[in-house]
Amino acid sequence: GRRCPKLAIGTESQIWELRNVPAAAPKVPPLGKHDACYLPRQIHITGDIDIHEMAWLGEELWFVNTRFSCLCVSDRHHSFVPRWRPPFISAYDLQDRCHLNGLGIRDGQPRYVTALGETDTPGGWRQNKAKGGILMDITTNEILLRGLSMPHSPRWYDNRLWFLESGQGSLAQVDLASHRWQAVAQLPGFTRGLDFYGQFAFIGLSQVRETAVFSGIPLTRTLSDRICGIWVVNLLNGETVAFLRFEEAVQEIFGVSVLPGIRFPEVIDWDDALIGTSYVLPDEAWPMWCCPPKPGNPPTAISCAATNCTVRENYKKPSSPTAAVWNCSPTTCPLATTWALPWGISNNLPLPLKNSSKWLPPKPATPTPTTAWDLPTAASASPTRPSTITSKPPNCGPISLKPTTTLA
Repeated sequence: GRRCPKLAIGTESQIWELRNVPAAAPKVPPLGKHDACYLPRQIHITGDIDIHEMAWLGEELWFVNTRFSCLCVSDRHHSFVPRWRPPFISAYDLQDRCHLNGLGIRDGQPRYVTALGETDTPGGWRQNKAKGGILMDITTNEILLRGLSMPHSPRWYDNRLWFLESGQGSLAQVDLASHRWQAVAQLPGFTRGLDFYGQFAFIGLSQVRETAVFSGIPLTRTLSDRICGIWVVNLLNGETVAFLRFEEAVQEIFGVSVLPGIRFPEVIDWDDALIGTSYVLPDEAWPMWCCPPKPGNPPTAISCAATNCTVRENYKKPSSPTAAVWNCSPTTCPLATTWALPWGISNNLPLPLKNSSKWLPPKPATPTPTTAWDLPTAASASPTRPSTITSKPPNCGPISLKPTTTLA
């Protein structure tokens, strides 16, 4: 199946949406090591809204608009579209009235949020940040917990509600019947960013800085060693089983996401060469492609040169029926380019033609019966397409299909 096909990153005034294009991964240094490559697909301008947690609901992206104290989605016409705000917030403005920050999904719908205060004045949450935090159910507008210390990252997992009691540096579990919570694990940092896999929780830790934002919280009184990293906690007993600690450069972690089945991904913020030669097409485009390879060996991505190269059929069946990549011979194809195609288009995929921006059957001036491509029955039934194309492509080395990860 497809593995983590999309990713969203919030910046100071933008949301970047990226898609996993595994066919591009082998071209990213160190060559041949990456098993996923997230390339920018869309950039949406929000303005400075102090964006916090985000969540995909199908193809719709929800996000926390902290400055305007609301939950939003994006569309093509507006900076953002408000969908919900706490009932104690009387108006939208830029004053960060309650520091809404966390968003939790349950049964495919937005359900839980965290905020640092139940306040409706500009920056009002700052006056009691040590114990003024709340956890809410947005479907009922009920405040489930009060008196929290800078809570973040509400999550519904394994039929239980979890959150991070950041000012205490802990992972906590909620008893919804009694409206009480208990710490499952105590960690050496400001906890923010939470995800799960199996019986393990992956938790982001940030260094507590000497600023007004962090002053007065319990963690500053009890924590002597200020750590930034990712901690892995066993949910069965609360013990730390692994951690990744940043010794320098990185001081804060906000979001943590587990990418199942991926070991070495790369996120490309901008790379003109890679982005300029990578394409993702819809399934509906497949009837426009001609001269496909044999049925049963469908490539889903092509990597070939745009100059001095045509191709011969020389590939093997990939280990996965939805994963394959064409690679040209480096001696005859020095300029690699990549076309990443979704599953479905590959059933009628052509071969590239020398010096051509289109995909067409090779048509040399003087045909010589030395190289042949067999067409499937559906293609050969066309009155304009023979069942076999025979020609001799000039200046071309062999290509081969190699397995790669599933396309986004």
